[in-house]
Amino acid sequence: LKMIIKNDVCILKGLMEKQKNNPEVEHCAFGYGIITECCRNTLTIVDYTEVDKYICPMADGIIIPKRVCVAFLASCRNNNGIPIIYHTHGAIYKNGQYLQVDFSKQDMQFVVSFVEYAKDKKEIKECVFAVTDGITVKYYIVNGTNIEEYFKSLTE
Repeated sequence: LKMIIKNDVCILKGLMEKQKNNPEVEHCAFGYGIITECCRNTLTIVDYTEVDKYICPMADGIIIPKRVCVAFLASCRNNNGIPIIYHTHGAIYKNGQYLQVDFSKQDMQFVVSFVEYAKDKKEIKECVFAVTDGITVKYYIVNGTNIEEYFKSLTE
């Protein structure tokens, strides 16, 4: 059953506004969601914050300091929430054709280390990651060794 992410419109709008104003750097937001008994396949975002002021922009992406991730995971655990991390990439076109947004190699390295730390240190078994270019969003839902991925269009 595909996981549905609800209530992330405000997060996406905020990130895309920042992306429009400053397209040279990636932007990031942390949030957490809950799954209720009645809707087992729906993750409803409960709270979020943009974290640009805590991250270090680099030429090829961003670095999120470990202390920020540790504090974020502690908050998720204290609130029985599932962590979700959003970030932006610029839209890419090749020969005039739009290429769907995707996670970079560095993004995937972060996903692996974040999931391992969440599971081992904070006993959080499920995490969600999202990358958007303002046209589509790609989600990775990681639960143990299971990874579910899907795209959502922002233009429809």
